[in-house]
Amino acid sequence: MDQEERLQPPKGPGGGAGAALPAESVRASLRGPAVRRLLALRREGKSITERVRSMAEALGVGERAVWRWLAAAERDEAAAAAPGGAGPLPRAVHSH
Repeated sequence: MDQEERLQPPKGPGGGAGAALPAESVRASLRGPAVRRLLALRREGKSITERVRSMAEALGVGERAVWRWLAAAERDEAAAAAPGGAGPLPRAVHSH
């Protein structure tokens, strides 16, 4: 499995998105590698908009959170190691 495949949202039983999200601790541990991969793609001049959407869905956060993590990581390499700190509120909380 390559980096691109790991950035895709989980697949449901029919092959589409919709599988249960992993536990918060697992999602938090995936943030750093995901942000570093997105930064690398951006530095290569590739569009990352769709990948940001997929990543947000896979991690159970809003797209804006992923864009903020990327911005912070560009300003400070250390932020790429643990983006989001304690983490944003889950998307369901944002929608109320």
